[in-house]
Amino acid sequence: MRGIVKHHDEIESGLAAISDVLANASTCFDVYYELQNGSKRDTYEPIVDAYPIFFETTVIAHLVAMSTLIYSVLETRNDSHSIPGLLRVGRRCGKDAAALSAIEAKVESLRPTWVKVSRIRNEVFGHRSKGRSPAQVFAEIDLLPEQIGRLIQELKDLDSEIAGIFGTVVSAVLSISATEETTALMCALAEKHAP
Repeated sequence: MRGIVKHHDEIESGLAAISDVLANASTCFDVYYELQNGSKRDTYEPIVDAYPIFFETTVIAHLVAMSTLIYSVLETRNDSHSIPGLLRVGRRCGKDAAALSAIEAKVESLRPTWVKVSRIRNEVFGHRSKGRSPAQVFAEIDLLPEQIGRLIQELKDLDSEIAGIFGTVVSAVLSISATEETTALMCALAEKHAP
């Protein structure tokens, strides 16, 4: 009985941790994307131009946080919460092997994009390469913001699928978005800054 309770606690805490990480990665992406490519960027461009250091730093901070958070979701370490870790628990608990294998196949299909995000974390922010500038690393990686957004959404979908295999649901926190608030804030700042 103790093993069942232990697995249940491990599953619940793992799903909660991954949902939290993905919600944070998603909202970081929303802010990052809106400031870079937002639908109303032309409306608030003057405020970005007026405070370039602040906004460049904000974009970088969200990119650092987002890349670090995304990295953690697919890492394979045994001592932290990750999707591969949850799949290992599922196998130990005797969950549907075909369903777990299908999720593993989806994880592998996401891995090339995840590796690109991991390279941002590792080579640009975590360990600044001696031989290449951040611009060179970004050029080598060739990763579009839309690819990052799709990766986050697909990881959120996987989190929900895994929860279904375990007979539970993921937190509603996965549905939050920072896009509207970021746009509203930037437009309000632009309006206040207007001559």
